[in-house]
Parts: sequence; C-alpha cells; structure tokens
Amino acid sequence: MNSINDQNAAITFLFKPSDSISVKTRYNDRRSLRDIDRPVILDEGYGGLRGMRSTNLFAYGLVAVPEGTPGAHRFTDPYTGAVAWGAPPRPGVDPAPQMPVHAFGGTPHLNGAGDLDEIDQEVLTNGYNNEEFDHESVSLDVTWDASESVTVRYLLGYSDFEYTFDFDNDISDGVISQGSNTVLEDVYTYSHELQLLWDVGDRLELTAGVYNFYSNRLQDYTITNTAAQGRVTNAASYGFLDAPLALFGGASIMQVAGIGPAVGLDEAPIGTTLSGRWVGGDGSGDIYRHKNKSETDQYAAFAQGTYRIDEQWALTAGLRWAEDDKTVFENRGGYVEINFLGAFAALYPFLLPSPALVVGQTDLSMTNILMGAALPTGNPANPIVPTCAFTAVECETPLRLAGIPLSWAGRAQDSDAWGDVSWRLNLDWTPDDLTLVYLSATTGYRAGGYGLGIADARAGEPGSITPLSYDQEHVLAFEVGYKGTLLDETLQLNMAVYTYDYENYQDQIDSYDPIQDVVRDVPTNTGDARNSGFEADITWLPTDALTINANYSFTDTEYQDSYTIAEDDNPERPVPLFGNRVTDLIGNNLKRIPEQKATLWASYEWPGMDGRFIASGSVSYTGAYYTTQLERDLDEVPARTRVDVRLTWLNLDESLRVSAFVDNLFDANSLRGIGTGDHNSFYRLTGSLLYPRYWGIDVRRTFGS
Repeated sequence: MNSINDQNAAITFLFKPSDSISVKTRYNDRRSLRDIDRPVILDEGYGGLRGMRSTNLFAYGLVAVPEGTPGAHRFTDPYTGAVAWGAPPRPGVDPAPQMPVHAFGGTPHLNGAGDLDEIDQEVLTNGYNNEEFDHESVSLDVTWDASESVTVRYLLGYSDFEYTFDFDNDISDGVISQGSNTVLEDVYTYSHELQLLWDVGDRLELTAGVYNFYSNRLQDYTITNTAAQGRVTNAASYGFLDAPLALFGGASIMQVAGIGPAVGLDEAPIGTTLSGRWVGGDGSGDIYRHKNKSETDQYAAFAQGTYRIDEQWALTAGLRWAEDDKTVFENRGGYVEINFLGAFAALYPFLLPSPALVVGQTDLSMTNILMGAALPTGNPANPIVPTCAFTAVECETPLRLAGIPLSWAGRAQDSDAWGDVSWRLNLDWTPDDLTLVYLSATTGYRAGGYGLGIADARAGEPGSITPLSYDQEHVLAFEVGYKGTLLDETLQLNMAVYTYDYENYQDQIDSYDPIQDVVRDVPTNTGDARNSGFEADITWLPTDALTINANYSFTDTEYQDSYTIAEDDNPERPVPLFGNRVTDLIGNNLKRIPEQKATLWASYEWPGMDGRFIASGSVSYTGAYYTTQLERDLDEVPARTRVDVRLTWLNLDESLRVSAFVDNLFDANSLRGIGTGDHNSFYRLTGSLLYPRYWGIDVRRTFGS
C-alpha cells in the first residue's frame, strides 16, 4: 500500500515584447497512479474479545443481556463503576449493521495487535486498492511597468483536477461480504487578480487590487458490496409480507405499511427523501451513492500600504473586503433495511403454525421468517434457523440483519453567502541593518459551508430539507517577533510569540443531539477557541563548511466555549449497555495540534572528484496529539522522531547535481492519525502510518548559463 507512481511535466515561457512588459506562462500536467494509503487495524473487540480480530462473528454489534447468558461479557463503566453484561447480536434476531461482518471467514489479522513496534505496512484487501488523478493547470502572469513608480499586474490561474479511487474499505480478505468505496471527481477552478503596485514618493508603498475565484466540484461517490450473499445485487423477495390478507381487505403487510415502488437517484423531488421496495437489485452492489455538485464564487478587493516613518520605523496597514457565494446540490440514495414490522406484532400468533413458535421471536426474526429467510425453531434462546448458511456466497433469501430491505433516495439544494472586511496592522522597527522587531495584528475569516455526503447532515422539515450548513469563522491574530543576525553575521535568530483568537471555530465533531439521544458526526461551529504559541529558529555557521540549524515550536490550544459532545466509541463502556456519555469539550485542546515540535539539521561540505560534496542530516520530533476532541489515551497519536540523511555531489560549475538520500533512516513506525469505531464496527482501532524507510537517487542537470 501507499506506493508511488507519479509523473509530472511542466514548461514555462517568458515573453518580453518590450522593456516594460513581461508575460510569463506556465503549463503543468501531473498524473499519479498508485496503491492508495489505507489505515492499518491496530486493535478490535470489546470485553474478553478485545485484542483479537474475530472472523467467526456474522454480525457486529452488542446487545444487553442478563448475567449468565452464554457468550456474555462483563463490563464496568470506567466513570461510574456500574456493571452490565453484553453479548454479540444473534444474527437475524437482534438488530445489527445491515451487512455481514466483512472479516467473516477471512484472516484474523491485527497489525501489531496494539504494539507500535510490531506494526508494518501490511493491509488485508480483496485485491483492489487503486487511486488515480490527473491534474492540469495553467497560469499567466502579465506585468506592465507603467512608470518607474507604478506597476500593473494581472494574474490568471486555471486548474482541472480529475480524481478517482476504488479501494477495499473493510481492510479484510473475507469473501462473504466485501465492502469497497469508489469515487469519480472533477474539480474545475479559475481565478483572476488585478494588482496595482505604486511607490507614492520615497516613504509610501501601496498595493491594491481585485480578485475573483470560481470553483465547480462534481463528485460521484459510492459505497459498494458486490458480495454480501446477494443482499444488494439481487432484488428482495418479500415472501409472506406481499401476501394478500383478508384482515386488511386483501392488502398485504407491505401495502398497509405504505411501501411503494422502488425509488432511485433523480426521482425524489428536491427537498424530500423517499423510500420504496428493493426491486431489481443493484448489479453494481451500491449500498449508497451520491452525485453532488458544489459551486463557489469568491470576490475580493484589497489595499495595503507601508509608510516609512523614518529610517528605523515603518507602519503597514491593510484592508480587504471579500465575499464567498456557495451553491450546493446533493442527490443521493441507496439500500437500507428498516425494522418496522413491530406495528403488526399483534398478528404474530396468527402468522406462525403454532403460537408456541412465537415465544422468543423479535420483530427482526419475524421479518426473516415471513420473508422466507429463516424458519422458527421453538427455542426462545435461538428462535430461528437461517434458510441460507452463513458460509454461502450467494442466497435467494439471505438473512436480513437490520430489517426489511428498501430503496431510498433524496435530493436537496441550498445556497448562501458569507463575507467580511478584514484588516491588518504591522509595526516594524529596524534599529540597524541586521535587526528587525515587529508587532502585528491581523483579522481574517473562513467562509461557511455545507456537510455534503455526510449521513446526518440534514436540516429543515420534510418537503423542505436542505444540506446542513455551518457559519463562517473569524480570527484575530497577534504576533510579536524578532529577526536578527549576530556573531559577525554567522548566526541568524528568528523568534515569534503569537495568539490566534477564533470566533465560530469550524470543526467536524461528534455533536450530541439530546432530543433523539444520538451522536452526529457533522461539521459545525464550536464557538470560541484559542491557539497560542512560541516559535524559534536559529542558523549557525561555525565554519565556512559547516551549517547547523535548530527550530522549536510550542503550541497551547483550547476550546473556550461550552459545546456538548458524546462518547460512543469506548470499548470499555459500550453505548448499548450504558447509554451515551455526554461531556463538554470546553477547556480541551484543539484536535490534531501537537504541543511541541522540533528539528535539528546540519550540513557539511568538502571538495572532491572535480567538484564538492555536501553531507546533511536531520532529526525531527513531533509531540503527541489527539485526533478527536476527547482527550483519551484511545485517541492519542504517540510522539514521533525521524532521522533523514542525504549525500550530494556537485560538479565545478554546479550544472550537475547527484544526490542519494534515505528518509526515516531507522524505519520508525510512526502514526499520523488514529481512528476509532463504535459497537457497530467491533470497536475497531485503526492507524494511518507515515512512510517507512524510504530511499532514492536524485539527478539534476542544468543547461545554459
């Protein structure tokens, strides 16, 4: 996984029709085709099953059971001390995710089983793991020196990005159920910018301009399962649910429930979601598909001037007006299983040969019996037996794990605009040619947007549903810095202290909905937040041949407003047993930001082989950080250290450069992210690995002067 096959070609033309006009054009085309990066499974399971990848479970999930139930596990709430018992769901009896466990019958492989020192790049798949993109771009830079003090500049940017991937999303090699994700995406953008650069006398420099950016993004995305015993690819057979009943005047249960014909993409009126029968199946195995479109138009006008008060002091002031107009359209649908037979529970004794067979039946098990996917056993502990074996690759009547299969589709659209006026003030003090001290204050905003392609990201009432939106974000930043050259110009020192204060901080977060008692992973605004820190960079030239550099940063972040979130992915505290644990993120660190980072590098050069050699090496350190707003050991990405080395030879006129390098010299296993799952994914813990040891040879030849 995570291979490289990258081709990039670029060409630049510079045309000068006169001494005052220059036209620079650049064309670039890049293509990549590789095995895409996939997370490795670090751990799985709950209770006594933690630390293993169970390949004999047909349905994931967890249900509360009495103590002493065969296969039950004991749990103790780590926060309250409460005790409960839970067991895996009985397939077709207890509600579970609608697709069989992808690892069922596969290899019980855990990568390192939680031990980072034992992790490798191995990922189990069913043989498809491809990513490809083609990126074409053009830029144009026209500069006209209208006079010695006035320059007019026009910038054009164009980009067309075509992207596709097809990868095994279940990270397993099981054949009974095979999940995959596919995307086809095209992003087209262009931008225009017109600048005026004006030296107004000896003390004032002015820059002003206007800007326009346009983006059109089309995405066709699917979640697919071409196996799953034919659940998705084949039409559903509803069996007795379609039988006419005299009790209902000859209507069937499906008709009484109001289940109409199948519904597909492009069929639902905008602002609504419809459902119907799963008729005809989906030969592509699409459980979910969306065809989304997003358009963005951004406009801006800006001006900034620097006034030199005297030889030591300069003041810079800038102002920028900007507006972002966004229009989105979402068209999505797929396969779903709904457990609605409970409305007909009073009929159960009359639908089975013997009332005794009803004992122990659930709404889901009755669904499977009536659809012909199971037979009643009369054993309340295991009230059904499937008509199709769990190990069968294809079934006419596969056991339904969540409910009655239906098709669904919905379309929604919306548009909105966000804008702001931002400003910047900066005061520079240069007491001499080797020293700069500055103080700056800057504001900015990030436009709002929409949660397209996210299951829970909906707003509005039936008939007027729109994609869930979030508001724009504002920031006020202060920075004090120093840049100085010391020790007879052999030492360069740069330092800065900063703080960013955010309003309406944008984040994707596990928001808690108290009305429905559910957790929704959606983009939203979490209120005020702060990011403050210190940075230092020092470069020392102890000799003409040796250069040493060190840099360090310290960052302190905090969510400053109250915002309710929930924990639903703790294997020690399953939600089906204890309910959602609600907490407040106020005071927690912003996610994915390490507190400390540092790098030390050095290079040494010496003559040889009709040229000169340069040997260099670096040691970099990144501190631990959390990948979610919950500060738990479960979500912590460990600190990492990496060593890179390089040896370069240059000929005498430096027209030829040959380098050999080894990155991650000691082949350290380092994670850049952690992912956690809930009971529906067996509390899977995944990690995204950075590159292992990586070496190469780089040759560069320069022609002409």
